[in-house]
Amino acid sequence: NMATTTPNYGWSVPTSSDLVKNGATDIETLGDSVDASLWSSGYGQAGKNKLVNGDCSIAQRGTSFTATGYSLDRWRAAITGTTTVSQETSDLPTNPYFRYGIKFVTGAAASFSQFQQALETTTVVGLRGLSVTISGYVKITGGYTGNWLVQKFYSTSTDTLVSQTTQIGSNVTIATSATSTWTRFSDTFTVPTDANGLMIQFAPNTAQASGVTVRMTGMQLEVGSKATPFQTASGGSPQAELAMCQRYYYRFTPTATTRYGSALADSTTTALVLFVYPVTMRAIPTALEQSGVAADYSLAGVATTVCSIVPVFSSANVANGNVGFTVASGLVAGQALQGRLLTGAYLGWSAEL
Repeated sequence: NMATTTPNYGWSVPTSSDLVKNGATDIETLGDSVDASLWSSGYGQAGKNKLVNGDCSIAQRGTSFTATGYSLDRWRAAITGTTTVSQETSDLPTNPYFRYGIKFVTGAAASFSQFQQALETTTVVGLRGLSVTISGYVKITGGYTGNWLVQKFYSTSTDTLVSQTTQIGSNVTIATSATSTWTRFSDTFTVPTDANGLMIQFAPNTAQASGVTVRMTGMQLEVGSKATPFQTASGGSPQAELAMCQRYYYRFTPTATTRYGSALADSTTTALVLFVYPVTMRAIPTALEQSGVAADYSLAGVATTVCSIVPVFSSANVANGNVGFTVASGLVAGQALQGRLLTGAYLGWSAEL
């Protein structure tokens, strides 16, 4: 028996009084202890996971989607047929514990959905030539047919959404119709040495009938040939994970009617409202998202004047954006104002790939 333990981790270590014949066993025991500690240490390691919002906890755009486009933050859904993509909050793995995931539910026959995240060049360059492992948790219920796949695509182009043009390796089956309980999958591959873009995609290899539900959470892409314990890209900080998502997309959605931003009237009917982004964005946004209802927005000064058209994009940089607010009349050129949004209204800027 080893005579002592290390002060911080409590590893059993041999001393000079241990018998020589126990040396190999003692070293093996110590090695196993070190391995177990290092394995678990990744649980709090910021930057290990290259996929942002891998636990699907951030949902700036909303929690339910039926059309192709970005859904939960950083995750793009490519939808064919009638499929609803939503944030899962109830049926999730409990070991380890997750609070959120993503769910696909087919509403009609011949539905086909892909779930993907693209990485920007600054991340991909650091992975060139390395073995990396993609992992996650998946559960499939309903009359699922075929296989649920993980696919990897890369591009030599800089900061573009990688399309299905250059595949890395062959498709890897991570689930079949029998996966009715939560199962962790993993797949190891090598990033090409000329890669500037990389996209991870999950998809079925055949169209599905109605009533099929696919749930996923805990998606992780890390350096190495083993799937270590899941951790978010930020290292477990919800606020930091939100900030990482806001580098690519920012939506201001007040929970109560509120004034926001500073404005200056440049005529009797128009004003520019300055909105400051909470973090520096990846690239300069070129468009504005809004609710589509003019009455959701107004200009507030001494009095409040409701907009006659929805706000429009005026200009932007990576730190802030100017939004054009228009009313029927009543402003004074040079007048100081603020933008005003009703509850549920929003303004959004994208710097996604």
